[in-house]
Amino acid sequence: MTRDELVTQIQQGEAITQLDFSRQDLSGADLSGGIFEHVVFSGANLAGASFRESVLVSCDLSGANLRGANLRKAKLVTSGLAGADLSGVSLLASQLAEVDFTSANLTGADLTLAQIARPILVRTCFQNAIFDRNAFMEVQDCTGVDLRNTKLPLCVLMKVDLRTALIEGTCFDSCVMYDVDLSGRNLSGQSFVLTQLMNANLEGCDFTGANLTQANLKGSNLNGAILDEVAAERALFVEARFTEGRARGSKFYQSIFVKATLERTNFSGSKMDQCVFHKAHCAGASFLNTDLTYAEFNNADISACNFTGATLYRAKLHGVVDKDALFTANRVLALGDDPQLAEAENWKPRF
Repeated sequence: MTRDELVTQIQQGEAITQLDFSRQDLSGADLSGGIFEHVVFSGANLAGASFRESVLVSCDLSGANLRGANLRKAKLVTSGLAGADLSGVSLLASQLAEVDFTSANLTGADLTLAQIARPILVRTCFQNAIFDRNAFMEVQDCTGVDLRNTKLPLCVLMKVDLRTALIEGTCFDSCVMYDVDLSGRNLSGQSFVLTQLMNANLEGCDFTGANLTQANLKGSNLNGAILDEVAAERALFVEARFTEGRARGSKFYQSIFVKATLERTNFSGSKMDQCVFHKAHCAGASFLNTDLTYAEFNNADISACNFTGATLYRAKLHGVVDKDALFTANRVLALGDDPQLAEAENWKPRF
């Protein structure tokens, strides 16, 4: 089939099935609204072509040149783009399911509102791509994916393994990252402002100097992580596991550590005023020279904690387990058990 015949057939609303356009020159072709099933475009020149609102099912575009192509609102299902050049392509509001992007180049691509489910992103290059309100769901494999110098505002990354991803200069502000794996990564100086990092595996990560302001790390694994000199004001660490880690000289103003496990973690010299540690497990943690003004440790385990030199003005130590905890004269500035609160906590209905 010639190029003109292909365009005509699409304009007439006919589906294109089981045809081979390998290595053909279809640059600039208007293929908008086409329905393609089991069509081969391998190695074809599709630079500047338009697949706007097209549907491609089980198509092979491996090695194709799609530079600057228009795939706005296109739907691609179980199709292959391995090794394809998609630099500068528009995938605005597209829907991609089980697409193979292995070694594809999407440098500078516009993926605004694109929804991507179960893709293969091995060594895929997204450098300087535009992301906005995207969803990456259950990525099959993203070994070596390149996200350098990108921003991911309001994007959703669910069950994504980023342990080998290239993320230098990546901005994760306002990104939703649920059940992702970043364990062992060096994330020093990176920005996670308003990021949702729920149930994430962050074990052994180095966040030195990172910005975690108002981030949500509920239920995440931070065991052995380094959070030295981070900005984490009003962050949520509810039910997080942060044992044997470091958070020295950091800012945690008004952060929430309810039911968190903080055993043997070093918070020396940090600003933790007005933090809430209700029912937290802090045994063996160090709060040496830490500002805990108005902090609340209600019903927390602070046994063997070191509060030497800590500021405990009006800190609440109601119902704490404090065996072997080390205080200096600073404890007199803290508030002890609250009888009225204890009565309320122990209240039970009579019938």
